[in-house]
Amino acid sequence: LWHMDNLSSFGENSSLVYDFSDENKFNGTTNGPVFNVSGGKFAGAYEFDGINDYIDLIDSGTGLNISENLTVTAWFKIKQLTGTNTIIAKRRFNNGNSFSLQVIGDASNFTRCNLKTNTSLLVSLDSATNSISTDTWYHTACTWNGTTGNIYLSGSSKATSSALTGLLDYSTDDIRIGTDPFAATTNPFKGTV
Repeated sequence: LWHMDNLSSFGENSSLVYDFSDENKFNGTTNGPVFNVSGGKFAGAYEFDGINDYIDLIDSGTGLNISENLTVTAWFKIKQLTGTNTIIAKRRFNNGNSFSLQVIGDASNFTRCNLKTNTSLLVSLDSATNSISTDTWYHTACTWNGTTGNIYLSGSSKATSSALTGLLDYSTDDIRIGTDPFAATTNPFKGTV
């Protein structure tokens, strides 16, 4: 659980994002994004340059190896709708993302939730085309309950799939905010999270 509001009382600063979950062991390391104290939906937020900025959430064991129930949410404001912009993703090396939240641009302009299990191919759940505009705050969520995946945009379910079987395809690879975990320049996000 990362608030991303740079609270110095918890040791957060320009290079550390504190984990507020009960486990409190998955602090994030910033690699380029700039913290804007008044730039968030509710408080501050990180601004990503769309080139190579990201926050690395180090998987230091098994705590982030989520295989069953999953909910990933984010408030975001995108600055440009070009290509694929990754908000957050966990990748299984050379096997695609086990889960990700993305914004797809290039005239499509929608949010996407990608889910992959150990027995199924990747399933992409998309919100409606042209549901995203630049410089507007949105809340998106991706959920998986072991049998059904959902994507939500601003509180409304936009797509559901029961096409997945098995457990989420997990690994000890890190989770990244702002870009694909495979490489810092793959599907970078340009905007605020």
